[in-house]
Amino acid sequence: MAEGFSHIHDRKAYLKRLYIASVLMSVGNDLINSYLPHPNGAMVINGMFATLFIVGLYMEKNSPARICACGSGQNPCMIKRP
Repeated sequence: MAEGFSHIHDRKAYLKRLYIASVLMSVGNDLINSYLPHPNGAMVINGMFATLFIVGLYMEKNSPARICACGSGQNPCMIKRP
């Protein structure tokens, strides 16, 4: 998550895709649990994308200003978060 988040160009779009994936996964889990019940009562519970979305929100909110290389990379410059 940290590696992908550091290389993404549009963080809001990335978080939006994670949110949509988490909603779709949640709906899919509900459908599977409703229409294909396990005989012993076990349920499908998978919130991987929801967890990644929450981690991404935390990283976006708490990330310090990023440092980039200006020109040849010898003089770092600070870029403030939008």
